[in-house]
Amino acid sequence: MAATGLGQVHFRVDSIVLRRQAEEVGRRLAALERLFGEMDTVVRRTHSYWAGQSAQTYRKLFDTQRSTASQILNRLRIYPVELLEIAGNYEKNEMMLEMTSATLGNGVIH
Repeated sequence: MAATGLGQVHFRVDSIVLRRQAEEVGRRLAALERLFGEMDTVVRRTHSYWAGQSAQTYRKLFDTQRSTASQILNRLRIYPVELLEIAGNYEKNEMMLEMTSATLGNGVIH
């Protein structure tokens, strides 16, 4: 776990927690995509039984929102990947610091 101090502010980063959060975000995003897909299917099926101006208006409104929702989901897909990258960076840097500190001699200050 790395801690960085900025005055009275401290950031604690635990790569294990970051990885867990990335997995959780990924699971929730997949569920959200599945639900949106199911909703899309239901709306598309309304063509067979819902006709008229209001039906066309609501389907058109949903089509407009579909594009927005797809853009949002595409942006959200980035977050799990970034969390994993951050966790990897912390782990790599912690390992490098441990290796560097292991090469330092003991009792340098007399």
